[in-house]
Amino acid sequence: MLDFTKWMILSVTATYLVNWGDNIVLRIFVSLKEIGVYNFAYQIFKGLIFTTGILSQYFLPFIATNISNKEKISEYLYSKRPKILALGCFGWLIAVLGIPFAIDFVYGDKYSASVLVFQILSIAILFRLYMTFYSPVYNALKRYRFITFATLVQITINLLLAFVFVPYYGIKGAAVSTVIAYGVKLIIFEVHYRVYLRRIYIK
Repeated sequence: MLDFTKWMILSVTATYLVNWGDNIVLRIFVSLKEIGVYNFAYQIFKGLIFTTGILSQYFLPFIATNISNKEKISEYLYSKRPKILALGCFGWLIAVLGIPFAIDFVYGDKYSASVLVFQILSIAILFRLYMTFYSPVYNALKRYRFITFATLVQITINLLLAFVFVPYYGIKGAAVSTVIAYGVKLIIFEVHYRVYLRRIYIK
């Protein structure tokens, strides 16, 4: 329990910094009005990101029970995952197309600049959706240290790229840095899984 809590505290702290790291950089380079516009888009994005976590919570008991059963884990990753991903991509498309209309309908032109920021950020939702299927596997295998490491790399990349992009592209640069950071985290998980886990635990 202590081992799990230790790494989860670090991971949650890093995740919190992912959510607020952009604001630290934006506060230096852009106006408060632009920060408000960015955060409006980010709150919608964050809500959709959190919904993907439902999948990992739902599958965690199944994965924890069957983590030594290579056939069931293989079925989870290579049969169930593609079907859910296809459905998730359909839902993502509806959100990307529908939310701008909803923003315009409710707020008019007040937050029109948030639409493009949200559309850029929404790319990261696909990365997160794919990655969330690995979360219960890594938790069941007690790879808490690796999860925390990947999250720390994510926040580091996010902050560094924000300092590069925000001075030139403003709030759009912050959105791009967030998307790239999510992409890097996904690559870390995918490479680690293929190199270290698939041949050991997965059929």
